[in-house]
Amino acid sequence: MGIGNEQTAKLTTLPIELEKFNHINKTIAYVKMDIESAELGVLPDWLEKGLFDNVLQFGVEFHELSDKNVQAYWDIVTGLYKAGFKLMTFEPNFGAGVTKVKPEEKSKPLFHPWFEVTFRKVDLKC
Repeated sequence: MGIGNEQTAKLTTLPIELEKFNHINKTIAYVKMDIESAELGVLPDWLEKGLFDNVLQFGVEFHELSDKNVQAYWDIVTGLYKAGFKLMTFEPNFGAGVTKVKPEEKSKPLFHPWFEVTFRKVDLKC
C-alpha cells in the first residue's frame, strides 16, 4: 500500500495501516491494489499472513502478464480462492495496449498484459 505522492514519496504497508487505524480484526468492505507490478511480490505474503481474512472484496490491477510470470499470477488467484474469494469482474486495461507478437508467433492470439480484477468473498459474514 503506497500512501503519498511524488513530492513526499511516503510509503507504508497494509499491515502497518491496519494496525495504525485499529482495523486488525474489523471487517473491511473493499481493498483496492494498483502497485505497478509489485503485486507479484506482495500478494503471496499477504495471503500467507491472513491479511484478507476480514476483507469482503478485493480489487487489483495485474501488470505485465507474460509467459514468464503466468504461474505466479495463477498461484495468487488460487490463493485468493483458498481464502474464500471468487472472481467477480475481469476486464483488460487498455492503457498498456496489447502484447507484441513476434513474427514466428503469428498464430498466437494477442492479449492485454494489464487487467483489472475484482474478487468477493463467498461468505460475506466475515
